Amino acid sequence: MADVQFDEEDNGPRFTSRRLLGERVKPSMVGFLTKLGIVKNEQQAGYLLMGIIVVCFAITFYLYAGLFGWFAPSADTYVPTEADMML
Repeated sequence: MADVQFDEEDNGPRFTSRRLLGERVKPSMVGFLTKLGIVKNEQQAGYLLMGIIVVCFAITFYLYAGLFGWFAPSADTYVPTEADMML
């Protein structure tokens, strides 16, 4: 059997990217959020960034849905009021 060694200190996923010659570097957004004190560790930074992505997709969907009229009331469901008829 092959000798397999495990790193016991690893507590979860790490956000690292590789630069030239395999040097590991923490992504700049994760470092920026930890430097500002918004998050305490890399895992919280990942959750925050994923939340920002979900919110951006939701806003984009809402804007495009309004652009194509998916949420606009159709003519048969709109009932005008007296104030609308006076205009």
